Amino acid sequence: MANFSYGVGSSSGDITPISQSFVNITELTVNHGLSYMPAVWVVDSSNNLILVSVSYSSGSITIYSISQITGTVYIR
Repeated sequence: MANFSYGVGSSSGDITPISQSFVNITELTVNHGLSYMPAVWVVDSSNNLILVSVSYSSGSITIYSISQITGTVYIR
């Protein structure tokens, strides 16, 4: 399992998503400082959407896959 942490974005209305690349994972937790449940999407190196299961907790999301995947997770 991999784990990454991010701080809170500025309050200026910046809608740039937080992103984290990963290689060969089945589970990934991303900690964030957002005060809401963010939208989550995962893409492979060709920008194809990868379907995963997502679990939300206060200040973090965890993605799960039944097989090892490589790509980038975005949250906003």
